[in-house]
Amino acid sequence: MARSDVARLAGVAASTLNSWERRGGEPDIERLARVVRLLDVEIAEVVVVPDDECMPSDLRVRRGMTQMQLGQAAGLSTTVVSGFERGETRWSPRKAEKLAPVLGVSVGELEAAWLRAKNRPAGTKP
Repeated sequence: MARSDVARLAGVAASTLNSWERRGGEPDIERLARVVRLLDVEIAEVVVVPDDECMPSDLRVRRGMTQMQLGQAAGLSTTVVSGFERGETRWSPRKAEKLAPVLGVSVGELEAAWLRAKNRPAGTKP
C-alpha cells in the first residue's frame, strides 16, 4: 500500500508518516493504532521494546491504549495511571491486579516493568 493511501485511510498526514519513518518522530498512540489496524499488524511489530526493558508505558502502548483508555478499562483515574507508569507512586498490588489483565501481562511482569520505571536513570523517559 502506498504511503499516501495509508495516510489518507488512517486519517494521518503523509508528512506525519514520513516524520515517524525518517526523522524518528514519536507518534501519539491513537494515530499509531489507526495506522497499524489499517496495515493489519500488531503495534508490538512496529514499537519494538525488548520484554526485559519494558516499562508500564511500553506495555500500554503495545495494547494501543492511551493512559485515559487504560484508566477507564482498569477503573483507575488517568492521574493514577500516569504516576504508576512513571514509577512515582508506591507499588500497589491492588492497582496491579486491575492493570495487569487489561495490559495482557501477569502481575509479576507488571511489577518488573514498574521497577524499571522507578529505577530508571534521571532524565530518561518512562
